[in-house]
Amino acid sequence: MRESWNEPKALLLLQKWIEEDKWEGTTHFRKHNSSLYEFLYRTMGMDTEFEKLGLDYDDFKKSKGKHLKVRPEKEVLNDLNALIESGKWQGPKHLSIHHSSFHRELNRIGYQNAFEKLDLDYKDYRYAVWSKDEILSELEKVIENKEWHGIYHLKLNNGKLYNAIVREFGFPKAFRELGLNYHDYKLYN
Repeated sequence: MRESWNEPKALLLLQKWIEEDKWEGTTHFRKHNSSLYEFLYRTMGMDTEFEKLGLDYDDFKKSKGKHLKVRPEKEVLNDLNALIESGKWQGPKHLSIHHSSFHRELNRIGYQNAFEKLDLDYKDYRYAVWSKDEILSELEKVIENKEWHGIYHLKLNNGKLYNAIVREFGFPKAFRELGLNYHDYKLYN
């Protein structure tokens, strides 16, 4: 069963871990508290969470030997804003693959926190936004290329398209929009 996290609970457990002298660096913490670490890291960013505890995360990172250039938060936020305004935002996954250092900088701040600082709702930007035509075109390509092996297969192998269809249409309507009978494809094996 997956742990359900919220910020107060996560902060309390992080503080307890530190107070009980269990902290041996980020890697050790991640290994022994992967669910908590992922929540802290992905949702708010480790720097932000340590700051809320009145601590400097740099004092707790184990890897002092690495001297990574840390750009000021304002600079990172300006780059994020420029990316969004230019219409080139394609979601965190795209950044992690094509712009890994920028992705790490935003993770340090926390994606949700970064968007809030720009007065934007992260939920509106978390996934790359496709138009209805783009979604239908992608689904049509999957079918034409004989890559359609059912909804579950699509969910596992093309989560972006699966989520876009679910959010925008639902599968029966998407197939109808393509002039196809969903039931002919629904039970595909």
